[in-house]
Amino acid sequence: VSFFLAACFGDVLFLRVFLTCAYIGLLCQALHIGFTTYTFPIDMLFWSVFTGALHAWAAGVLINEELPPKPLKDPIDQALCSFLYRRTGMVQRDFERLRKRGRYNEYQRGDVLCIGNTARH
Repeated sequence: VSFFLAACFGDVLFLRVFLTCAYIGLLCQALHIGFTTYTFPIDMLFWSVFTGALHAWAAGVLINEELPPKPLKDPIDQALCSFLYRRTGMVQRDFERLRKRGRYNEYQRGDVLCIGNTARH
């Protein structure tokens, strides 16, 4: 049933959650077969544990992305985040990733920013 529900939704988060549930069900089925017949289906156990763990990890990442971000403390960062959101649609989590890689440069009027062929056209 969970594999069917995963196929019914186009949202990636629902897909990952239902696939995680499906692999948990597959693991329970493999354990049930193993404990009733005393022969454990190793391929079912291997497939359900490792692939199910992959889908559970991906579902956790997607759920974490859906949680509301913490407000920015620096007013300059908040202003830049608002500007980028209005102009490009960049959400705060993407801005935080960008901010970790970037740095602020302050220039005075008349400073030369690019010299020669390093300038962009």
